[in-house]
Amino acid sequence: LFRSNDYIMTLNHLGIGFNTIQSVIDLAHLKTFYSDKPKEAESLLNSALALKGLDKRLAARCEIELGDVLVYENDLDYAALIYAKVETENKGNLLGDSAKLKKAKLAYYSQNFRWAKAQFDALKESTSKPVANDALYYSLLIDDNTEGDSLQSALKMYAQADLYVFRNMNDSALMQIDTLLKKMPGHQITDEAYYLKARIYMSEKD
Repeated sequence: LFRSNDYIMTLNHLGIGFNTIQSVIDLAHLKTFYSDKPKEAESLLNSALALKGLDKRLAARCEIELGDVLVYENDLDYAALIYAKVETENKGNLLGDSAKLKKAKLAYYSQNFRWAKAQFDALKESTSKPVANDALYYSLLIDDNTEGDSLQSALKMYAQADLYVFRNMNDSALMQIDTLLKKMPGHQITDEAYYLKARIYMSEKD
């Protein structure tokens, strides 16, 4: 795996161009999620998006990463606009479905579960197996944990923990999960909560 310095050296040598877009995206991801420098990542991605004649698909990949950076910064409304743009401009292909899935997850993170479920349901037939599987998982998660729970308190707490995980805020996610398990022992979401904890520890090689 490349380190940040390797990407920086590559871009310093070759510059930001059509052939280095993937390096820009990878470096932006590292700067955001591992170095906590999202503004530098935004600048990189915007420089790539400013290239004249940039291929539509390369632009979409940059925009999806930019949306992810904005989610890291907790700017969910702007991220939703970016994902919606990619979805609109890439109807019927993998990039469009990926952007729609990310937009649906934003609704889920924001606890707008009814609208999120409608989007997940629409994506269950995606030609992309990873997108379809993700959509099915979240659709069932919402289904299983809203029926009979008018306040949806447990799912709201779980969704917040899930957002912390996406933002690489594992300590906050673990605290949120522990609070959920303490406040709502025996709730049907308990299994999911323990599994999310396990995923966090696995990501930390613990």
